[in-house]
Order: sequence, then C-alpha cells, then structure tokens
Amino acid sequence: VMVSPPVAFMRFEDGLRLPHLSFVVAGDRDDFAPVLPLRTACRQWNPHAALELIPGADHFYGGFLGTLEETIAAHI
Repeated sequence: VMVSPPVAFMRFEDGLRLPHLSFVVAGDRDDFAPVLPLRTACRQWNPHAALELIPGADHFYGGFLGTLEETIAAHI
C-alpha cells in the first residue's frame, strides 16, 4: 500500500516495478501526488494495483483522516 506517493516532487527510478503493490490512495487535490502523473506512475509500478482517490483531500488529509482510514482498511 502506498499513501500519496509524492510523484510531483520525488523522482522514482525509471522502469521501477513493484509487483507486490496492490493499492495506492491519494487525495484528488494533492499537489504532491497529482492525479495524472500518479495514474501514470501506478501503471508503471504495477498495472494491477488499484488507485483510489479521495475527493476533496489534499496531501495532508485535513478533515479526511477518517476517510483515509476507512479506505485503507477496506483494501487490506
């Protein structure tokens, strides 16, 4: 599980494959993990991994920690 991987600010290794990655979650207003680059990265890391976006949440999940917890719990 990855929570808000900062694809906009951190360079991940080219060709990085994460075969055990099953789930990525981020807020749809996350400037550190913007939706389009995050979708691209997820497809590269593991095309079978689920990507869940929490509407209204930013990188720090202010006001959305309960939603984050529920989302992760539903996928593990």
